[in-house]
Amino acid sequence: MWVFPANVKDLFVVWNKWQLGELDVTLWRMGFFAVLWSIWKSRNETVCQGKEWNMDHVFELARIRVAFWAYAKWPREYPTVLDVYRQPPTQGQEAKKARGCPGPAGIGEILRNHKGEVKIIFSKAIGEADSNWAEMMAVREAFTIFSASRWKDNYKLLMESNSGNTVKWTTHPDTAPWRMRKVVLQLESLKEGLEGWEIQHARERQTRELML
Repeated sequence: MWVFPANVKDLFVVWNKWQLGELDVTLWRMGFFAVLWSIWKSRNETVCQGKEWNMDHVFELARIRVAFWAYAKWPREYPTVLDVYRQPPTQGQEAKKARGCPGPAGIGEILRNHKGEVKIIFSKAIGEADSNWAEMMAVREAFTIFSASRWKDNYKLLMESNSGNTVKWTTHPDTAPWRMRKVVLQLESLKEGLEGWEIQHARERQTRELML
C-alpha cells in the first residue's frame, strides 16, 4: 500500500523518485501536473457547478492531457497520426472521426478545425470488443478529449461514425441496449459541458473517399 504524502511538495519528490522500469520518465513527470490540474478543475466544477464527481473520468482526462502536452511539445518523439480528411467542417465546428474495430479492439480519433488543420490526434487499445462496443467507446473518447480541450467553450463538436447504431444510440440514448447503459450515461454527462455537438453517419464507401 502506498501512503499519500502530506503535502504537494513531498508528493512531487516521491513521484519523481518512483522506480518506473521501462516506462517513459518524461511522460511520468508530466503526469504529475496533469493529475493535479485535472483534479483541481473537476473539483471546481463539482463545487461551483454541481457536477457529479467521477474519479475515473478525472484520471481519464489526466491521461489525455499528458498525450496532448507531449505531442504539442515533442511532436517528433510522440507522433500518433491516425487519419487525415479532405473535407473540412464548416466554420465554428471542430470535427472528430471515431473509428472502432471488432475483436482485439483499438480506437483512434483526429480533431481538425474548419480549415482542415489537425489539432489533436489520439489512439488507445480497449481490449476485446465487438464493433458496436468499440464504436461507442470511440465516441465516448471523442467527447472526453474534446471536453478537456480549450475549444469546448467556443466550438461545436462534429463527429462521424461508420456505425448507424452508434449514431442512433448517441443521439437517442433511450434506444441503447442495456449493456451500453453505462457508456450512454457517461456521454450524457459529457454533453452537458459542451457548447454543442452533432454526430453524423459516414458510410464506409464515403469514409474511404474522405481519407487521404
